[in-house]
Order: sequence, then structure tokens, then C-alpha cells
Amino acid sequence: MKILIVEDAQVRIDFFLKQLLNHEVDAVKRVDQALKLLKEKAYELVMLDHDLIGARTGSHLTLEWQANPKVLLTQNPMVIIHSMNIPGGKIMENHLRGIAKSIAVVPYRFFVTGETNIHQLFEQLQA
Repeated sequence: MKILIVEDAQVRIDFFLKQLLNHEVDAVKRVDQALKLLKEKAYELVMLDHDLIGARTGSHLTLEWQANPKVLLTQNPMVIIHSMNIPGGKIMENHLRGIAKSIAVVPYRFFVTGETNIHQLFEQLQA
């Protein structure tokens, strides 16, 4: 599966990369980097954080995605919003309704504690 991780904390990126060893994964820390890759590659799954380094948040990314979905190669992906900022995550989810095949909002800590198994979540999103 082709996966894009948008996350500014390297420890979180490293955690997800260890979980996703059998997948083709790109990881970026900024909104402008994510938009560039979404225009260049078709991802099946996009994992998004809300609070990112720089002036633009995950909400900025999803709002731009909502406004210009046809310019991106990534069409109808599964999306996991893994932000600890639940209100921000819900805003992002609302932006992506009708654009994403499926959306899950799961705080990062649920992955680390094992409350959410990332591979089982993939299966649920694909169904």
C-alpha cells in the first residue's frame, strides 16, 4: 500500500514507520511538502496530524484539498487523522467528507498503547 504520513514529530514518524514496514511510505513534516507529494503521487492511505510545524496546520491542508481535489493525483484515499487535537481532527474530517473513501479519527496515543491496531484499522477502512 502507498502511504503518506503528515506528522512533524520525528518520534511519531519513526513509530509509524516501524508499524508499516511492508508498505511504501513517504513521511513529511509540513503542509507544503504534503501538498507537493499529493500532487505527484497517488496514495491509498494518508495519515494526518493537525498541529504541524510552521504557520499552516493539518486543517489548512485538508481545506486546500477540499477546495482543489482534482489537481491532486491522490483521489479517494483512506485517511487516518491521528492528531491529539480532537477539535482540529474533527475539522479536518469535515473537510475531507466526500473526498476520502473512508476516514478514521484516532488519537496517536491509541496506537502507542495498543488500543488501536493499525493493521486492523486498515482492514476496517477498506471494507
